Amino acid sequence: MGETTLTPFCSWAYRVLFIGNSLTASNDLPNTVAQLAAPVDDTIVVESVTRPNFAVIDHVSGMSNAVDVIRRERWDYVVLQQGPTSQQLYRGALILATRLLQPDIQAAGPRTAQLMVWPAAQNMAVFDGVLRSGLEAASAVDGLCLPAGEAWRAAWAVDPTLGFYGPVASTRLRSVPISLRWSYTRALPGTTPARCRRRPSSRGNG
Repeated sequence: MGETTLTPFCSWAYRVLFIGNSLTASNDLPNTVAQLAAPVDDTIVVESVTRPNFAVIDHVSGMSNAVDVIRRERWDYVVLQQGPTSQQLYRGALILATRLLQPDIQAAGPRTAQLMVWPAAQNMAVFDGVLRSGLEAASAVDGLCLPAGEAWRAAWAVDPTLGFYGPVASTRLRSVPISLRWSYTRALPGTTPARCRRRPSSRGNG
């Protein structure tokens, strides 16, 4: 668990908490989101609570300190991520976990966001089921669904030869920024209530 920020001139910034598993951690999704915000002069402070192979319900049940972290700060968004949840059994567990977290999330001020990920290469036929799970879990708490996995399908519609699956490093370099940029523009579209520009670095000035 860690926190990253780009220093703004003003004190206002988005605060986003990611709760998930090794997909969030190994792909460094929180820091990638913070970096995507910089070119458009948004400032995003990110923090994460991740555990390997966890579903959201595992965080809810006290197997991590996710609930304490939600309660500790004021957040703008709490992003929930688990593996590609396409089957009804796991969809139901995701919706239940999202509902159980909602009172604490509401008390901390933010809006819940479900991060739709991508299925494994051998399960590409379940993209629709993964999207459905994200949409239904988000709808259960009037939250957002961030369709990162849909960015892959949109990209393939333009160029079917794109190879997003492969070694972890290659997958991250080519597909993660595309997926998160797609989601970022849906979560934080257009202008923000306060525009905070990055402070120029003083390093290298002599």
